[in-house]
Amino acid sequence: MELSVFDDVELGDIFEKLSDKNTQLNAETQIDTKEGSQRYLALSFSSISNDDGEVKGIAIIARNVTNERIADEKIKQANAELEEKVAVRNCRATKSKSC
Repeated sequence: MELSVFDDVELGDIFEKLSDKNTQLNAETQIDTKEGSQRYLALSFSSISNDDGEVKGIAIIARNVTNERIADEKIKQANAELEEKVAVRNCRATKSKSC
């Protein structure tokens, strides 16, 4: 089954996995908006089963996690910059010629 809503999430594979007794799967994806910006989405897929346990449908919840993703990237960048500053200060403090 080929069904595509998101470029990097294959819904057919998710449907197959959910029908194999998995009740929930999660994924993340990124989409481009009409305005040209990017949005990051956290996706949650849950199976909808009848009384016999047969999967009859899939519920998909998409949550915009763009702000969290941007904050994570800023933290990573700040940490990298801080590590570089610490390395330079340590080098100066030890007056090492290998710096």
